[in-house]
Amino acid sequence: MPGNAVNGNNNDDSGDQWNTLSTSVSGAIPSGVESVENSAIQLYPNPVQNEFQVSGLQGEAHITIYTLSGVRLQQVRSQAPEVSISSAAFPTGLYLVLVEDAQGVHRLTVRK
Repeated sequence: MPGNAVNGNNNDDSGDQWNTLSTSVSGAIPSGVESVENSAIQLYPNPVQNEFQVSGLQGEAHITIYTLSGVRLQQVRSQAPEVSISSAAFPTGLYLVLVEDAQGVHRLTVRK
């Protein structure tokens, strides 16, 4: 049987030999969102029950909570260094919390 591109069979019906395809990428891979390393932003408690705090905010902050499938659940705008966010209406699951403030963009996850 000739080589099979689907399973990588290298003209050997025994399946003992596999072709290896390797690719390298040089330079930065754009993610669409700049992220701040070693962020001072804290989210607690985690896991949450009915509300959680986001602290360490600088300047005007925009906080958006998304499901892992990308559905926006809530948006909060604050000038305070700490904000409390209600999660009472959220079903059990994992959520992405996107925080944009004077420090940059921070991606956090919270579990309910």
